[in-house]
Amino acid sequence: SITLPISDGKKFADVKISALDREEINTPAGKFKTIRHEVFLMNNVIYGRRGRVYVWLTDDERRVPVQIRVRLPVLIGTITLQLVKEEK
Repeated sequence: SITLPISDGKKFADVKISALDREEINTPAGKFKTIRHEVFLMNNVIYGRRGRVYVWLTDDERRVPVQIRVRLPVLIGTITLQLVKEEK
């Protein structure tokens, strides 16, 4: 785990980020070995809504974010963003 200062442009907070598990993720950009992290932004840390934020970073020296998932208990449900194309 690590704690980093993060801002949404109005509010600042020290946000905890925890490494949870190693996973292989398939995205439109390909298959990646990743480490899943939980980012504690919700529940009145930066954003007032209840929810959970997960980020999958490649398990290599580049640490490319290949998937982001936001889970909200009401209305929208789950939002998943995936890497579609990687440009070098």
